Amino acid sequence: MKNETQASNRRGRFILTAGLLLGTITIGLIMKLQAADGTHISGWSRASSGVVSLQARADRTAVLQGDDGNVRLELILTAAEVEGRRVSVPTDLLVILDRSGSMQGEKLEQGRAAIRELIRQLGAKDRFALVTYSYEAELTIALERATQAAKTSWESQLQEIYADGGTNMSHGLDVAYETLGHARDELRASRIILISDGLANHGDASEQGLIQRAARFSQREQVLSAVGVGLDFNEFLMSKLADAGTGNYYFVEQTSGLAKVFANEFNASRNTVASAVSVTLAPGPRVEVVDVAGYPLERKDGRVTFRPGTLFSGQERRVWVTYRVPTSSIAEFELGAITVDYRSGGERYAVALEDSAQVACVYNEESYFAGVDKEAWERSVVEESYGRLREVVARAVSEGRRDEAKAEINAYRQQQERMNEKLKSTLVEQNLVEVEELEAQVDDSFQGADQALKRNRFSKTNQADALKMRRSGSKN
Repeated sequence: MKNETQASNRRGRFILTAGLLLGTITIGLIMKLQAADGTHISGWSRASSGVVSLQARADRTAVLQGDDGNVRLELILTAAEVEGRRVSVPTDLLVILDRSGSMQGEKLEQGRAAIRELIRQLGAKDRFALVTYSYEAELTIALERATQAAKTSWESQLQEIYADGGTNMSHGLDVAYETLGHARDELRASRIILISDGLANHGDASEQGLIQRAARFSQREQVLSAVGVGLDFNEFLMSKLADAGTGNYYFVEQTSGLAKVFANEFNASRNTVASAVSVTLAPGPRVEVVDVAGYPLERKDGRVTFRPGTLFSGQERRVWVTYRVPTSSIAEFELGAITVDYRSGGERYAVALEDSAQVACVYNEESYFAGVDKEAWERSVVEESYGRLREVVARAVSEGRRDEAKAEINAYRQQQERMNEKLKSTLVEQNLVEVEELEAQVDDSFQGADQALKRNRFSKTNQADALKMRRSGSKN
């Protein structure tokens, strides 16, 4: 009887211990899932934390031995839709307006009208300032809350602005930086909109100097967007300034389009739910990050970081990361982990994808094409590859290099035709028709008495459209 009692006690202790162990494992697993919240469904890797979720999907799981080794990974950053109330983040909005001589007349009048419309949209908790620049820059409207009395005063001050002189963009950026620096508030969103219709020709007009000035805003979590007006500005510089400031780039041929730009920027700013967003890529051994939708890349200790800017409520941003894996021998590679850091409600958050995509280098085409995700591949072609082509061609046409532009188009066409011969994508077939049209536009831009004007317009239109294609969802 005693032995039976002891055996019964041992069984009881075993069941209790097993139950506690199982409970501990279960709780640990739940906590791990809650911390990572990552899944892998239908080719997509997914993770979320706070108000931001991250998804990734590679366009292939194999590369061909001796080929370029490029693999594209689609990243989707999604901000949660805020329910139950409208997001309304108090915003500091500062416009840096070019008032050089070329803005005289209708341009300046329409610029005033757009700013006037913007002022009328501001809420009582928002603040506004205006910096204007020609030979020098000045704080035309000091940063102040948008009370009704202030709005009335601002409209009167707008009428006193006149156009004259050169373009000292660097001083305009300096005055704006100083203005917002004196009034920095982490609980407010800060949005700066730089407007120019010409080339910087006074002060520090160097590309490096202007980019460094734009980058200063992002270092203190303020967003700078750049707007090129007309056909006389440098579109490549303006887009770089927007990238450095983690904002958006706009091409507006007529100043009548400024009102829409202002509305987009203001609405995005006041609906911000995630700021200071940075994405860090930790590529696997021997894997290289080549490009991320044209964003500036910071490389340090084997990691690559890019900064796409803020996310507003419900926003979905898509970018393509181009990796390169070695193709000298048959082997397998991991593309590596991805982490997104951001700020929301004054707190720092991070969301990470640890389950790295696997890519194999194979020796035969049958294995290679079997590893292509057709749906992801065709999107990578029509969004990223074609967008990049349009950027490259735009610069070549802008600089008068017709043969180079056509060579790039021909190389692109041959590559996509070779792939599509096997994959049979209707989307890519349609894209190849667009490529023919692009080539015809290149030819036309080098013909006729007005070819300089046509090349200028071609370059600005295609460069702006290309960025929009490569960075889907970046604008409100």
